[in-house]
Amino acid sequence: MQPLSSKDISNHQSSHVVEPARRRVLRECEKLLHVRFRRLALLDQALSHSSFVNEMPEQKRPHNEKLEFLGDAVLELVVSHELFDSYPTYFEGQLTKLRAAVVSKATLAVVAKKIGIAAYIRLGKGEEMGGGRKRNALLADAMEAVIGAIYLDGGLRSAREFVVRHFGPEIESLDRDQHKMDYKSILQEITQSRFQTLPKYTVVSESGPPHERTYEVLLTINDEPYGVGHGYNKKEAQQNAACDALRKLQ
Repeated sequence: MQPLSSKDISNHQSSHVVEPARRRVLRECEKLLHVRFRRLALLDQALSHSSFVNEMPEQKRPHNEKLEFLGDAVLELVVSHELFDSYPTYFEGQLTKLRAAVVSKATLAVVAKKIGIAAYIRLGKGEEMGGGRKRNALLADAMEAVIGAIYLDGGLRSAREFVVRHFGPEIESLDRDQHKMDYKSILQEITQSRFQTLPKYTVVSESGPPHERTYEVLLTINDEPYGVGHGYNKKEAQQNAACDALRKLQ
């Protein structure tokens, strides 16, 4: 499959006409997004919920679900790249967990609220009366659709600039300790798959006074040494030994 060129991307357009009053509203939204659309119909589609479109089937207006699908993929790509650069020593499993935190519906809803896109989303009467404008899931979906629209309108560079601007603070605020992976669990999955066995942890030495004891743990797989770890308790030493073994197995 050939990659999409800028010409290919430009051919993906929302074909409906945006009425003058709606155009003025969307131009206001652009200021919050810090994005200027060449094809404003894409932004209109991104902010049109299916409940709104379904109330006027004769107009055959597009809703935002396909853009949501695209935006989800673009967001994952950009965030993956940012995490890859920001956490150079992290393993794939750790990066996956960090990415999941950034692209979660909860985070998307937080970003949507910070930007203030809720006021610009078109909803059906029933959805509006049911409090849809405040639902996190609806806001998250609209946020993904906006990212998809930005990608179609301006390409990956524009989409990346948007994601870095609005999701960058979420990436920077990640608590590394909170999102650290359990090295022992990761290693156990690998050893079961690759060696059909479990790693063995053995305390080979203890040193220091009772209140500052340091442990050294040797990790073996099928009686072969794969890692050594030190820590102020046995669990910490085992985790560090598993981390050491993972580096050798990557």
